[in-house]
Order: sequence, then structure tokens, then C-alpha cells
Amino acid sequence: MISSCSIFKGTKGSIVNDKGGASGQGEYATATGSAAADDAAREEAYRRAASAQADSPTKGAAKADKNAPSKPSPRVIPRTYSGIQTEHVRYQGISTMAPGAELILPLWQITDFCYPHNGKVISRYGPRGRSFHSGVDIKTVPMDTIRVAMSGVVRMSKMYSGYGNVIVVNHDNGLETVYAHNTTNLVDVNDIVAAGDPIALSGRTGRATTEHLHFEVRVSGQAFNPDKFLDYDRQSLRSDTLFVRNRGGSIIASNSPIKGSVEVPDRPAITREPSSPDLGEDAPERPAAAPARPATTAQSRPAPQQAARTATPATAKYHTVVKGNTLYAIARTYGTSVSEICRLNGIKETKKLQLGERLRVK
Repeated sequence: MISSCSIFKGTKGSIVNDKGGASGQGEYATATGSAAADDAAREEAYRRAASAQADSPTKGAAKADKNAPSKPSPRVIPRTYSGIQTEHVRYQGISTMAPGAELILPLWQITDFCYPHNGKVISRYGPRGRSFHSGVDIKTVPMDTIRVAMSGVVRMSKMYSGYGNVIVVNHDNGLETVYAHNTTNLVDVNDIVAAGDPIALSGRTGRATTEHLHFEVRVSGQAFNPDKFLDYDRQSLRSDTLFVRNRGGSIIASNSPIKGSVEVPDRPAITREPSSPDLGEDAPERPAAAPARPATTAQSRPAPQQAARTATPATAKYHTVVKGNTLYAIARTYGTSVSEICRLNGIKETKKLQLGERLRVK
């Protein structure tokens, strides 16, 4: 079975850093569906290339088939990856969100999208036995075509532990998508891909009991629930807005405004600092509030306890997590307690630390 996809007209997107300045802008190229014969020829070309790769030590053999039809290159923000950036799925140094920063992405505005594979969902995001499943599994048969969800640049393409053959694509809107358990990867690091491009042939490499696509969506190296991003029934994006916030080093995602969020339906995806020091639980969707009162009123002035909790003194100390660190070990190093570190960073004692994560300790 060959997965198919309709590619719609391109859209523009920009990313604004947490100080409000533009950090880049990309315009996706328009791509149109080809005739059925051309599509069949493309699939056959990629399958021949995959077969050639299996018999050749050259990593790029899958792309070397001269009969593979040419296609317009998508227009994305130019960038290249190397070294550690290409080695780990969870690498946090790309599209990093500062603590308290937020990504707002109106999914219904994204037209540069392709559902990665039109199979049945067989496992969802969440706890699975003693482990945690960080994505969604979509059933395939051997050598099914896997397509990239959005235009972007390939950051990682290699065999990687339990993921097996895995591909990570970085997108201009701040997201990364992950495609795992492939039999063959058809793209290399730094390849520019357009939504709907074949990037892999499905399989069961790594920790997998059946042929399937393991698909993840990540921000700042952390996965969030793909249910907030995909509509499995329609095999498309959800028709609402995605809100993602870095709260104390942990990424939270919602389709309703997080406290302090304001939906921006007429603008591209943006990142910004929170408009309120209150970083509480996700708030339900509700009508737009009345204009805020002047900052001099007592109602708009934060409570003294709240101001004290959110203020960052000049003497604050931070620790960057390295391999082998635990909250207990960090607390002993700085002569403090685990509970105090958790309070300062708004995290729980059970939080799993990420390499490179920055924690306030004093």
C-alpha cells in the first residue's frame, strides 16, 4: 500500500524570539498534485533506489536514481546541522524556548501539510506498561511510503537505539517531527524536504513488534502529545490552535489558551514571553476578555507573595544538567534541598532531567 497526500498552496511563517525580534522567516513553495502516472513513476523510482541502497554501502544511494522525477525545492530558512545536532533525537539546542516563552500556532492556517501515512493508529501517546510512549504509532505494511508532514530541513537520519532507522525534520514554525522504525531512510542530514515528499520506507527496525510508523512532535527537544496536533479521523491537522509553553523547563501543550495566552488568528506562528507571571494550569477556551484596566489599579497589581515568587534576584544561581545528574546530587552540590529546587523551577521531584537543561538552584 502506497500512502498518498494532497499538497495545498504554500503559506508563510515567521518566528519571533522571546524579546519580540524576528529570528527568521520562510515561505513554503507551492506544490501541486501530479498526474497519477507521474506519482506512480515517482514511487517506483524510490523503491528501485531503496533496493539499490540495500546492495550498496553508499548512504545516499536511495536518492541517486537518475529516473526519480525532479520537483521544485521548498523555500525554507537556510540552515545546516552538524556534530551533536545530528546525533540525538532529544537534542535541545535548536528552536529553544526560554523558560516562560510560548509558541502559538494556528493549525487551521497551515496549508503546507501532509499526513505522514494513511494507516490505522495502533498506539497512542502516554504511559505504556513501565515505560512512557512519546509518540503515536500508525500501522504500515513492509516498505510502505512514509512522507514528511511539513516542509523543513532534515536534522537527523540514522540508526538510533530503540527508534531504529529514524529521521528528525526541523520546521520553520518551531516544531520538529520524528519518523522511526523505518526499513530505509531516503533522505540525509541537511536535505531540504517539502510537505508530502517520500522520506522513508516503513519497517520494524529498533524496538518494534510489527511494521509501523512511530511519529512524534517535539519542541526544544521535548515530545508532546500528537493528539494536540493531528486529527486521526480526518488524517489531517486539527482545526484549532496549538499553544505550547516552557514552564519550568517542561514543555506543556494545549489546544486551549494557557493562562496568559491570547489566540492570534490573523498572524503566523509566533513565540513570545508570557503576558502574566501566572504560569498555572491550562485554562479552558473562553470568549475574549474585556480590555485590561490600567496597570495602576489594585486589581492588575500582582499580590506581594506572587511578586516575590516570580522575581529573580541578581544573586540567583543556575546549574546546567549533565550526564548522571539527579535532583538529589544537584541539591547536595549546592547545599540546598530537592524541594527547594523544585519550588524555584516549578517542577516535581519525579521530573526526568534532560541533558543541557538549566535549573535554578539558589
